[in-house]
Amino acid sequence: MYRIIRRLNDGSIETLKDTGTTTTKTLTDYKEAKLLANKLNSIEHASTVDWTVERIKHPVE
Repeated sequence: MYRIIRRLNDGSIETLKDTGTTTTKTLTDYKEAKLLANKLNSIEHASTVDWTVERIKHPVE
C-alpha cells in the first residue's frame, strides 16, 4: 500500500487525505499513486514542495 506525502520546509510531513475526511488516502497500486502525485505536482498554483509516493510498510487496519 502507498500514500502520497510532501515534506514541508519546516521538516514536517503533510499527507494527502481522502476527500472530505481526515483519513489518509491510501492506494494499492504504485503506478496509480505516482500518477496522482504527478498530477498534484503539475497544478500551476500548487506549492513549490512536491508530492511524492511513500510505501506503507505496515498499514493500520
